[in-house]
Amino acid sequence: MATEAAPTADPSMIRTAHAAFRRDLVRTRIVVADGASGVRRTALGDHVLWLMGALHRHHEAEDALYPLVVRHDPAVAPLVATVDAEHGAISPAVGLLEEAAREYRDGAGSEVLLHALTELDSVLLPHLEREEAELVPAASRSLSPAQWASWHRQHDRSPLEVHWLVDGADARTRATVLARLPAVPRLLHGLRRAYARRFRELWVGTPAARVPALTLQNYADWA
Repeated sequence: MATEAAPTADPSMIRTAHAAFRRDLVRTRIVVADGASGVRRTALGDHVLWLMGALHRHHEAEDALYPLVVRHDPAVAPLVATVDAEHGAISPAVGLLEEAAREYRDGAGSEVLLHALTELDSVLLPHLEREEAELVPAASRSLSPAQWASWHRQHDRSPLEVHWLVDGADARTRATVLARLPAVPRLLHGLRRAYARRFRELWVGTPAARVPALTLQNYADWA
């Protein structure tokens, strides 16, 4: 008699976050390269700093998740060690971009920020691809839905960050995000206007406003 396969964990939130990081890095490069001034320049500098804070929190959450994966599947330990090393290599590039964002916000030329974006892209983008192609599937196989849900609860996102996650995402992704965060919809409405205002300040009136969430499948169309 055949036995039913155990349900696997759903790692889609990690992929959704990665798509949001790719999207905003591309959007930022577009607007900075085209030239920005006044309120938009200030908003861009502030947003890059916020984005790097979100990336730091994302890596902290992953650092809490991956040892659990290793406990269930010791064979992935070398892969986790590689990803941990990549987190370490990304940190200096994050620091460089944060410094460049402050300088740009204070009037430095766009080349400073564009250079820092390129430096981050060179280490972050291959890392995101490795996680999605190799480590996320291992986590899905190794962890139970209950363990995955527990990890999500320990690393809840703010309502504003949820708006950021689903910006430019397809309907299925939006539904998945809200299903993972059932208490959030009641809170989202109050920050919808705040996120819309941020979107206008940063992207409206530029080609960046058309950039969707960037998955591994559609990133090349916008890079």
